[in-house]
Amino acid sequence: DTCCIDKSSSAELSEAINSMFSWYAYAHESYAYLSDFTIGDEASLPFDRSRWFSRGWTLQELIAPGSIIFFDSRWKRVGTRADLTLQLAARTKIPVAILNKQATGARYNNDLIELRVDLNRFSVSARMLWAEGRKTTRVEDRAYSLMGIFDVKMTLLYGEGPKAFRRLQEVILTQTNDQSILAF
Repeated sequence: DTCCIDKSSSAELSEAINSMFSWYAYAHESYAYLSDFTIGDEASLPFDRSRWFSRGWTLQELIAPGSIIFFDSRWKRVGTRADLTLQLAARTKIPVAILNKQATGARYNNDLIELRVDLNRFSVSARMLWAEGRKTTRVEDRAYSLMGIFDVKMTLLYGEGPKAFRRLQEVILTQTNDQSILAF
């Protein structure tokens, strides 16, 4: 995704960010490159302490695809989301049912079967908890990286700073009666 988006075009960037979760959901397989983890290297960070797990944008990369394969800094296969479910659940606070795609519903879109996790089965505060402690380069991306997790669309307004998160909360409140969002 980061290689294919023309960031000089605000329209293309907005469309891409609003569509990103769906792109991942349509992916049969996705790859996660852990640049700071090396299998068998005692000086390396432990797998679950990789920077990948603290980045805001990787939350949807972990949840949405049918399968995800993790690779270390030498492109050696670490394992799949299915292989590492218990470790991933402990690290991310994401329920095993989501990581195993047990909370899914089949949707048919243009003759494609999309197995998409039904995140609405989980409270707003639970989903916010999964994002807790994740970092983004730009303040606004803290909100924008969560749009797919809450199945909402928003206009991107880079430069608005923390107001983006407030706007995200407002949009979520218009689509749910779940008041647990007020905890955030």
